[in-house]
Amino acid sequence: MSLEIPFATAAALGGQAGIAAAVATFKAALTAHAKTVGIPKPVAHPLVESIVYQHAGVFVILDPEPEDPPAELTRIAKNAIWERATDDEAEQMEMVLAAQPVRIRRIYEGATHIDQAHELYALLNAAMTQLFGEDRAAELLAPTD
Repeated sequence: MSLEIPFATAAALGGQAGIAAAVATFKAALTAHAKTVGIPKPVAHPLVESIVYQHAGVFVILDPEPEDPPAELTRIAKNAIWERATDDEAEQMEMVLAAQPVRIRRIYEGATHIDQAHELYALLNAAMTQLFGEDRAAELLAPTD
């Protein structure tokens, strides 16, 4: 049965080639030692000794652990929405905002960013999709950070 070695451990020991060379060198040293008397037996890195003594020299390097995907952007800088809009789109958006209840207007006015998980994003997305279509709404509301 082969010894499974984590990718990072193998890389620290020189990878496949480095470990294979160390195993071969250690096996050769043990073979040479068998012909001697009164000399301490050779030693090697504990991982190399384990491969030789417990796994008949057979090892497998595991694939590297997948990296965490980069954090998905979910926030939109409010000013970016206005910067992306044309003058005509901005006028239409202003009229829709003015028609919203005071609570929604105050939340919008007080925010510098809008998170896609917040109720305000759903309202903006629905209004902009109705005004400009799905593709343009997605462009206007694309995350910035």
